[in-house]
Amino acid sequence: ALDFCKTLQKRAHLLRKILRNKNFGNFVLKTVLKPLAYEKSTELNNAFRNVFFLLGGGVFPSEDIDFFYAVCRTRLKIYENLIKAVQSSRPIVWTQWCFSKLLLHGFDATGLTTESVITMGYALGPDKAHSYLRNAEEEGYLLEGCSSQRSFWGAILASDVPRAAAIISYTHPCDSGIVAQSSLEYLTGIPVFSIATPYFRDAEGLIYMRNQMQELIVFLEKHLDQTFDWEKCIRGIKEYNSFSWYLHEVSQMMKARPCPVSSLALLLLWNFKGMAAGLREATRCAERIYHHARKRLLAGQGTVKNERIRIIVWNPIMAFWMIAPWLEEDFGAVIVGDYLSFHPYHQIDTASRETTLEGLVLADQTYGMSRQTAGPIENSLEDLVTLIEEYSPDCVILTGNEGCKQEWASLRIHKDYCKKYGLPVLSLSTDFLDSHFSSEAEIKGKIREFFEESGWC
Repeated sequence: ALDFCKTLQKRAHLLRKILRNKNFGNFVLKTVLKPLAYEKSTELNNAFRNVFFLLGGGVFPSEDIDFFYAVCRTRLKIYENLIKAVQSSRPIVWTQWCFSKLLLHGFDATGLTTESVITMGYALGPDKAHSYLRNAEEEGYLLEGCSSQRSFWGAILASDVPRAAAIISYTHPCDSGIVAQSSLEYLTGIPVFSIATPYFRDAEGLIYMRNQMQELIVFLEKHLDQTFDWEKCIRGIKEYNSFSWYLHEVSQMMKARPCPVSSLALLLLWNFKGMAAGLREATRCAERIYHHARKRLLAGQGTVKNERIRIIVWNPIMAFWMIAPWLEEDFGAVIVGDYLSFHPYHQIDTASRETTLEGLVLADQTYGMSRQTAGPIENSLEDLVTLIEEYSPDCVILTGNEGCKQEWASLRIHKDYCKKYGLPVLSLSTDFLDSHFSSEAEIKGKIREFFEESGWC
């Protein structure tokens, strides 16, 4: 596990060095790497192509290079925290992706988002990530489950994950998450605290969830052998509030035509809302893209020079991390709304311990994807209608992620709502991160055909 983290640290440190100088960083990504990596995966680019696309795919506005520099710094901080925890025997807590980890700021502990490990594997090349999936499949893990959760099993079997003192999970938003956490408890014997989520989000449910947060503190005090520090936790929450404000503002800017920010930036920030909640480095990322987007907004400029197509991608968008730059470059198409880039305004009120705990609950409930897929379908439809009515889309793409069975059940309802607004709809069958299920070329081919049928190319 230590070797794995150190390898990631070295890669992030190298990228930070490359991107530190804006001109050099743009030269490397746009002039050197783009011709090698943009079109398709080859043996030559296999080791770095995934990271290349996470850093904009060579099609981003040049001024945004300092945003990607800040992304590398945040990733580096995450890896350094894990290395320090392993070396100093500081307790580690595994957390489900929809748990923001803000509560852990009140302990001397390091959180590791279980679903993030496959993205760390991809940072070392797809072969590493796919090896985790194979490990889990060979041990009999549920193939129909979420690939990001399945891969964590494989990473444990590969000894790439530092052992935890405790595991925190939610009963929402999907059955796949429940299976994943139950399996982890069985596989490792590590104690799990599963936060039971009410089906409806109302005042009674909020009080119930607040009480569970209090029980979670008691659980962690026992298994970490520490006393919860409210002041330290609130310092992390205040940092989160700043981060959340920037996210909301950038999300609102995506209403503008032309759109002044790429959905890829919002995907990276969504990721940090869980992996790096309360870290100053994450706030710097959000702050930088906010200032660049606001400057373009005031100047009437878009992230794409000639914006032609505005897209809502509904259902999880992670399969599009290598598709979004291609859409922008080849079609002048921008993703203006999706599960993850839509950030309702939320600030945690730290006036009392009760409001603080309730704010922590709401932070997790307003987290993109968790917000739309937990509870009744009206939660998802409400956000979809808001995006349709306020973000001026030309079409909707439903990603049909393999692990999100609740989304397959609601597919027809989402399509019918889009038709009410006269929007053409493309239904795909994809996977978060397992390219064996649905390849990049297959997804691109179906989107190109959809655009041709719609008269856009």
